[in-house]
Amino acid sequence: MINSVAYQPLVRGETVIVLDYKRHRLQRRVWEDVSPGVLLCSEASYYEAVKHDEEPLFVGFPKVDVVEIVVRSDKGSRKYDSK
Repeated sequence: MINSVAYQPLVRGETVIVLDYKRHRLQRRVWEDVSPGVLLCSEASYYEAVKHDEEPLFVGFPKVDVVEIVVRSDKGSRKYDSK
């Protein structure tokens, strides 16, 4: 199955579900979309970076490992998944 999430642009601050190297699902925040990869960080690291106007400690993942995006908007949360 093709992961359609991998073809969508990711925006800083979005919460995503990504698969780690053991295929466990992790919830992370997007720091930067660097197609074909994405830089992700933990929720705590994201908020500390924004608070202090710094870059967080982030890890690069292939975008194909992002399996779900939770987009926060003024109208509430919407989910996009790879199904």
